[in-house]
Amino acid sequence: MKVVFFRDLDDGHMVFAVRGPFAHGGLFISWLDDTEPEWEALIPESPRWDSFHQMIFRAHRAEVFDVSELPPSLRSVPAMPTGPFPSAESYLAPEAAIPAGAYARVAALASPGPVEVWVVLHEDLYETKLGDGRFHYMRSVHLSEVAARAEMANPGEWEAFHLRTVAIEVEDGVFVFPGFAVQTYDHHKPEKVLEALEEVLSLP
Repeated sequence: MKVVFFRDLDDGHMVFAVRGPFAHGGLFISWLDDTEPEWEALIPESPRWDSFHQMIFRAHRAEVFDVSELPPSLRSVPAMPTGPFPSAESYLAPEAAIPAGAYARVAALASPGPVEVWVVLHEDLYETKLGDGRFHYMRSVHLSEVAARAEMANPGEWEAFHLRTVAIEVEDGVFVFPGFAVQTYDHHKPEKVLEALEEVLSLP
């Protein structure tokens, strides 16, 4: 499978090896200012893979160059690890179990549960079209779809909203998120949903 080499347009110190169309066969990164540069495989669906993939193919902030310009240690590209790789959701999941007592109001709402909440994600269209790429970050959490869609009703010229749902339940004294799933470009963490929902539930 053909390998194409790219370097970043900022200072040229960061280089990429792209195997196959749109890196379907692997995406590798290295830094030319390292003493002994080596290729590092970027794991598909990981935040780093997404960021650099968009940098190359969406933001076009990297240019193609010839392999002869690379140091000898980078002229051969290793095989891509075969996986299985972590899911996109695993990168957003809490690193440790979250005790129900950390968000008492949410715990009361989600017991026995599960309870479904609506999450509004915000997209900066300037960044999508002219900046670093497309990213959906959490803006707010709502107890009803009607309230969530009301907030989404009037986006600005350079913004877009996206609606997701998150199920929350308390199981054995800790929060769980049954069926938690994300779509491409989503970056909302369940723990941040709990934090925002606790604030909503504390309002008079």
